[in-house]
Amino acid sequence: MNDLGGQSLAPAQEPTPEEKTMGLVAHLLGLFTCFIGPLVIYLIKKDESEFIKQSSMQALYWQIGMIVASIALGVITCLIGGVGAGLASVVNLVYVIIACIRANEGKIYSYPVTGGFVK
Repeated sequence: MNDLGGQSLAPAQEPTPEEKTMGLVAHLLGLFTCFIGPLVIYLIKKDESEFIKQSSMQALYWQIGMIVASIALGVITCLIGGVGAGLASVVNLVYVIIACIRANEGKIYSYPVTGGFVK
């Protein structure tokens, strides 16, 4: 499957099934709780696993970026019409699904644009 501009990075060591699940949940919670779900997972699990820490940080930065994009596109939509904010939701859904698949495979998914901020 194509990563659509993002990168799948192999972690230093193979994550356990529980770590893979928590990485997947961090990305998935972003769809339903915006940045709060990934933030909670990061704060609770950051010391337990580098894989969970990286996955939750990627999800956190992505969701914050999507908030900014949605607001900007919403303002543009109000000013000139169109479906900008809806487009941001579709883009968010596509990239979160890709990130969930990569987390389930045990890879750290680096989102396009915001993924470079997480090191």
